[in-house]
Amino acid sequence: MDRTFILIEDSTRGPLLARALTEALGEPVLFLAPSQRPPAFPCDLLIAAELPGRCGLELGFTLQQSSAFHRILLWSPSPPDLYLWTAGQLGFAGYLDCADPWTENLSWLQAFRETGEAWPPPLRARAERFETVVGSRLRGLRPEELERLADLARPISWKERADRWGISREGARRATQRLCEKLGCEGPEALVAWAWTYGLLKATAEGPIPAPALSLALRALSHYRFKNFPERLIR
Repeated sequence: MDRTFILIEDSTRGPLLARALTEALGEPVLFLAPSQRPPAFPCDLLIAAELPGRCGLELGFTLQQSSAFHRILLWSPSPPDLYLWTAGQLGFAGYLDCADPWTENLSWLQAFRETGEAWPPPLRARAERFETVVGSRLRGLRPEELERLADLARPISWKERADRWGISREGARRATQRLCEKLGCEGPEALVAWAWTYGLLKATAEGPIPAPALSLALRALSHYRFKNFPERLIR
């Protein structure tokens, strides 16, 4: 292959995994730690979605913006639907579930090297279903609405919400009603339950925050003004 094949993984397991992939694929697979920069020429990058202290989706998006024209493939064990959808929104070459059989993933890695894409049908179907059920509702969200969604999941008063949002209490209630209508939910409780169900929020010690993958996807949508998701994913 003309393109260098690079694995970006956790430093504890990455070197061994790169060696195993080299033997299985019959071609060199180089290892890079998340803090290292890939070469400034086109490469095929296999990136772990879960990295210590960093989101692989965010790293892939950053590397994709470089002038090197890298092809990005993500993988993680049992990826949530939000991750699959986000990978599609970012225009990545595909996503693999590393909990699937080793031989199956090797076949998809070979396809990635040959065709530049690797979307196993079950993962593609999950991403498209998420778009239909959830993603299409999210497209019009503004950054402040995403933060307000997380605030609605916090056990705080309307006065506290109003202070956080910089508006009156009545204004906070109206803003919440508009957000519920935009996302197709009957009220704040239903909205919060819907957001947790689809992984749109993340629990932290400081309280719920928007899921980083969702924030990234919406940032990319705003940046690129992507149009039809299924067409982009299927090409």
